[in-house]
Amino acid sequence: MDNLPFPEGSRVVAYLRDSGGREQNLSVLQQEKSVGEWCRDKGFILSRIYKDEARSGTKVSGRDSFVEMVDYFSNDKVPEVGIVFWEYSRLSRDYDDLMYYVADLRHRGVVVASVMDQVPEGLEGRLMESIIAWKNAKVIEDLQRAIKRGLRYITDVHHAKLGVIPFGYKGLPKQIGVRRGLDDGKEIPHMINILVPDPDTAPLVRKAFEMRAAGKTYEEVNSELHIFKVLWSFTRFFRNTRYIGEWRGITNFCEPLIDRQLFDQAQVINKQRRLRSGYNHPKVVRSRFFLSGLLYCKKCGKAMYATSTWAKNGPHFDYYRCTGYANRECQTKLIPKVQIENLIIEQFKQILMQPASLRALAEALPKQPDQTAERETVKNRINLEIKGVDSQIDNILKAIKDTGHSRALLDELKLLEDKQFDLKEQLAGLEMKPSTKPKLPKLDDIITQIAPNLDQLSDQEKGTLLRGFIESIRAEKKDGIITGEIGWAFTVSDSEGTFIIPLTF
Repeated sequence: MDNLPFPEGSRVVAYLRDSGGREQNLSVLQQEKSVGEWCRDKGFILSRIYKDEARSGTKVSGRDSFVEMVDYFSNDKVPEVGIVFWEYSRLSRDYDDLMYYVADLRHRGVVVASVMDQVPEGLEGRLMESIIAWKNAKVIEDLQRAIKRGLRYITDVHHAKLGVIPFGYKGLPKQIGVRRGLDDGKEIPHMINILVPDPDTAPLVRKAFEMRAAGKTYEEVNSELHIFKVLWSFTRFFRNTRYIGEWRGITNFCEPLIDRQLFDQAQVINKQRRLRSGYNHPKVVRSRFFLSGLLYCKKCGKAMYATSTWAKNGPHFDYYRCTGYANRECQTKLIPKVQIENLIIEQFKQILMQPASLRALAEALPKQPDQTAERETVKNRINLEIKGVDSQIDNILKAIKDTGHSRALLDELKLLEDKQFDLKEQLAGLEMKPSTKPKLPKLDDIITQIAPNLDQLSDQEKGTLLRGFIESIRAEKKDGIITGEIGWAFTVSDSEGTFIIPLTF
């Protein structure tokens, strides 16, 4: 009995913890049984038990029972003389945490004892404790590297699905080998899930991207297709490269549901919508006032907004009004909606039918200025963001290794990896130096496709069309006549700007 950590008959508490992983081979229930038998065999009285189930040993946060136990021993008058645990790794797998809390408890006169790790008293025991703490921390560090390699392998080589299955796909089980069980060593199938098109929902994905590429808002897409319960889910949906068969730079990751051209067209709209200003704002896009966000006051330069008036017991009338009017800064008269919109459409038709003048002006467009310094600044910022995301991914992988593949952790990992891929795509785009010589848009193709059908378009469709060609319209009504100018915008390929060609009407 001389080697016992406590005198016979001592009252002690037990601390029990498991990680909750699928391959956890020493659960809290098993620890409780073994520690209880050990105390009875040694003649100790087990008066309190603290349990942290499915909690990581690499950190203290989240282990409420551990914190409660440490706080309990802050009282000098407790009847228990020490703490019993199965092994030091149950107390903590973090080297610094283990050394700190064990030393702190000892300073309070609390004896700590492990059932499995036999540690002698004195300096030799302290040295052994330090070696055990290093060993436990080293195991976690090695596991983290192994899990990270394993996750990378099954995704890069076998294209395994991790996290939530994207809409339009379903998971198909696939065996890629065998593994040995931790407890009995028996071979068990190593199964993963790969993505395959869902015949019921895959067609909706292509339809959604076609609508987005045509300038439709999230609300318009969802009203027709009913894909998500909340609109913000479309933010990730329309940026998901799995729909073109790619993920994290892996080509042929899964069967594509759409082609690259359609995906890129949707990204153009996404970029415009992210600005959420002027004619790109979703509310403006949905408005029946299709010049909203395009129309400005010629007199003061402020934006004009939509307004309506109602005659008593009669029809209502729609107008555009200068925002400066409400502040008494501008006295520009109301411009009737139908009148100005018809005028702009007629001007648009004339340009479509006689594009030679615009083409001549477009050919005189200036070269883009050198933006090397600005691009380097943006690249440095993106590189810093990538490092931050990489660090977060490492932390998630560390938690997965210790606690198992919970849905919450995998979902968070997926979000971070998507963000990581998006940042790397942005960086890759910046690495490609744009040409300084702009290329003209294919006006002839536009004429043949649009001009014959212009009158059949709805107000929203007209608005979407005009936003592709017009930067701004400045107008005023004076003496019953509407005058102004239209800034026709050429978004030139291989350039980073919009060139304005003003024409009066």
